Formats: sequence, C-alpha cells, structure tokens
Amino acid sequence: MSARIRWLLCGPVLACQPPAEGGGTPSLGEDYCELAAAGAGSVRGESPQGIVYELYVRSFQDSDGDGVGDLQGVIARLDHLASLQVETIWLLPVFPAEGPAGYDPTALDAVSEDYGTLDDLQELFAAAGDLGMGVILDVPLNHSSTAHPWFTAGQEDPDAPERSRYVLGDARHDELRWFEYDESTWYYAFFGRQLPDYNWRDPVVQDELTGALLDWMDLGAAGLRADAVVQLIEDAEAIGDTEESHCLMAFLMQELHAADPDAFVLAEAYHDSSTETAEHLGSEELPEADAVLAASRHGSLMKSYAEGQALSIEVQLDDELEEGASEALAGYLGSHDTDRVAGILDEVQLRGAFAAILLLPGPPVLYYGDEIGMRDAPADYRQIDELQRAPMLWSEEYSAGFTTGTPWFPVDEDYLEGRTVAAQLEDEDSLLRWVQGLTALRAGSAAGAGGRTASAGLSEQGVLAFTRGSEPEAVFVAVSFRDEALSLPLELRGDWVDLRAGGEPVADPDLLELEPWGTAVWASPELAHLALP
Repeated sequence: MSARIRWLLCGPVLACQPPAEGGGTPSLGEDYCELAAAGAGSVRGESPQGIVYELYVRSFQDSDGDGVGDLQGVIARLDHLASLQVETIWLLPVFPAEGPAGYDPTALDAVSEDYGTLDDLQELFAAAGDLGMGVILDVPLNHSSTAHPWFTAGQEDPDAPERSRYVLGDARHDELRWFEYDESTWYYAFFGRQLPDYNWRDPVVQDELTGALLDWMDLGAAGLRADAVVQLIEDAEAIGDTEESHCLMAFLMQELHAADPDAFVLAEAYHDSSTETAEHLGSEELPEADAVLAASRHGSLMKSYAEGQALSIEVQLDDELEEGASEALAGYLGSHDTDRVAGILDEVQLRGAFAAILLLPGPPVLYYGDEIGMRDAPADYRQIDELQRAPMLWSEEYSAGFTTGTPWFPVDEDYLEGRTVAAQLEDEDSLLRWVQGLTALRAGSAAGAGGRTASAGLSEQGVLAFTRGSEPEAVFVAVSFRDEALSLPLELRGDWVDLRAGGEPVADPDLLELEPWGTAVWASPELAHLALP
C-alpha cells in the first residue's frame, strides 16, 4: 500500500483553521496540495472517449431466482454491452448498505450479499476484460450509513476513537444538515439524516478509505466513479467546492494512477455551469479526475427540447470548448438521479438526443435501459428515487426475463410490448438498433473518438449542427428541435455520404432537409460502411 499523508485531527468543528501568519502547522489544504504537487503532471493524459454504461446490479439480471439482480447476472449479459461498444462498465454501489440504492454503505471493503461474493466481482472484472471492457466502482466518498460500525461505536461510547471519523459538533449549527448524535453532540450530514459525513481530516478515515480504493484496484477494478466530490470536505466558510475537497481528489487521482496508469476516475460534480464543472478536472499540474459528468450539458439539451430551440445546447457547447474541457465532460441522457428521458421525449426526439450525446466530445454515458426506451416505473411504486431503477426489460417472458422468481421491484407486464431487448433486436428500425449503429460509428471512426468539433451555425434556425473530425474520417450531425419540416442552406466542403440512407452519396450537400424533430448523420465516404439503421 502507498505511503499515506497523515492529516491533523481538527476536533468537533467544521474546519481546520489556517495557521497564523508567520508560522505554525500548515492547514490540510496546504499540506495535501504540497504532497500532490510532488507528482505534478505525472497522471494527466488524454481523457478516455469510450462509451460508459451505468448499470444498477440489483435491476440488471438475476441469475439465481431470488428476485434480485446480481454479479453473475451481469456476467451473463456482457454480450449486450459488447453490442453497444461499451468500454467502461460503471457499477452503481455494490457494497453492503442499508438501502437498495447502495449510497448509504456500511462498509467499502466488501460486496453486498445481495449481489454475490468477492469472487463473483473478480470474475466480472476478468470476463469484462476479456471483451475489452473495464469495470469502475461507484464509491460514496462523502458519507456512510448511520448503521456503519464507526458511527454506532461512537454513539455507544463517548470516548470511542470512532467519533473523530465523522464531523461532530457541540451545537446544532443549522436544522437542515445537523442531527442529534447523542444527548450532547450533533453530527453533520449534507445529504440527510441517514448519511453522516466522514471527517476526511481524520487519519483513519484517510487511510481506510484510500486503502479500500487501492485494494479494489489490486483486485481488478479499472477505476472509480467518485460520488459527490463537491461536498467532500467543508470549512468554516463553505460547505462545497473547498480547496481541501479539490486537494483530496488530486491526492486520490495520484494514488489510483500510481496503482494503474490506465485507471479511469469519473467524478460527479453537480453544477449548472460548465465552468464550475470543469474546475473538478483540476489542472495539468494537479488533475483531479479523468472526466466529470456533464450535468449542465444534459440540462441544456433537455431545455432545448422543452423550448423548441437550439440556443441552450449551442451556448453550452461553446462554453465547454472555450473552457477547453469538452473532451473531458461526460455527456448523458439518463441517470439514476434523473427521470428517464423516454418519459419526456418521444422516440423521434430520442433518436436525435442519442445522436448528439453519442457523437459529441467526451466519454458518453448510457444508463441501463435507455437504449430500449425504458421509462420510469409507475409513480405509485415505492420511493420516488426507485422509479428509474426498475428491472431491465430483456424479453416478454415472465418478469421481462429479469428473474424466474419474484422481482424485488414489480415489472409492469403492460409495458413490455415492443420495448424489450429481444423485440428490438428483431426490428431493424428499433431504437436499440439506432443506438447500436451510433455506438458503432463512434467506436469505428477517428471522428467519433476525437478530433476537432465545429458548429455549422444553424442554432438560430432551431438546429444543433456540428462536424467532428476531419478528412478522411469526418462526421456531420444535425439535430432539429423544431416541430416542423426544415430546408436549410449549408456550407460544408468535400464529399459526404448519408449514413441514414445506407451510406449513399448526399445529392446536394449544400442543402439540409429535416423532418420535424429530425436528425441527419452524414460522413466522409470512407465511413459509408458504418451506415445507420
């Protein structure tokens, strides 16, 4: 295990205060950033551009009939991910936890019994690797469950050393995020009562959590999806985006890349602007992540659809390019934190949205089931945050082919017709076939994996239009946000083929014709073999 920096214990308040001018012990931020600077520039490379598949094990595939998805079930369905050209499988938390979502862990060094064993997870690492895919683990770094042994030990004994592993205080500083720990002590929990924040200034927290990450890397994990990096460490004046939080991610980035130079660190830093999001990439000298989830890109795209205009997404992409961050921002349509997009857009719009997300810069993220147009479950089912986590729809067999037992979450049988993987594989014009075609185009061309991105300047007409790459492997994409047919002049140089028309030459590349909400995908003639369904 790598050598660890030892952090100061700061007592029962939110912050280590900086030293007085002229001397004293350095603050955590200064101490930690100095350590990270020793390896400055040693881990920054090009951001991965391959497709990421976000997968909720509990709802993906049950292998043993107990109604709960498991790791062996994921292994059995790897062929589906391969058909989508997936390079990275992002597993939502698989650790022991109190709730089904897994973001309230009671340990980070074990596998939930619901999902299988450590051997099962290692088998998944190996099986995915054989197909050219890596598996990254989603790790809640900010907090644990109130059922975590550290938390309960501190409640039971006022002198227990475990108390220093959480952010505690002798007063309730606000009613929103402070909760009663014992009769004289309060604990800080940014995300709610059941999720107490770790005190990352405690050396045991730092050693144990960093050690757990490195142990998973040793066992075959390809990297980390870091949850809620904005909130990791608070100080006296801020509860998010503190210098210490950035320093912590820079440290973890170096540790993981030291263990494996190809480790993939994908961060979740929820912000409304690409400028704030890009800050969590760090700098060339002190990188904090290989890619950050692009919440602002998602929001801008959905706003353009809702308002029938392209300016929101165009301005967003311009901002990303100006920041120099577009290749490291991971675009997505759906996620475990958002309503499923198929319940918001119709299928014609969905096809355009997929074309944008899958062919824009940055590693695109597919949320399981979005590729077949899964929608949120009916709203009378359990907790609202479970509605986008219903079982995957594999076939029209019992429980959609997800389980032979009683599913942990009910499958609406009326919902299946035409929406299953099996049905859509039989239909050459299905949404799944469309997504497979786009992922093959991205994976099979230099344009899809990188290169220059340029706007075609049609946003005022309600169309997002851009080119990716350059000859001999360029791609042109146009997505309309208008509910009307459009005929627009273009200024594209060179020869083009229409990938939606079997790769046939475009008759008039100076004119773009789109149906309502339509999508065009053209390419250099060398890419005609990657024609879309």
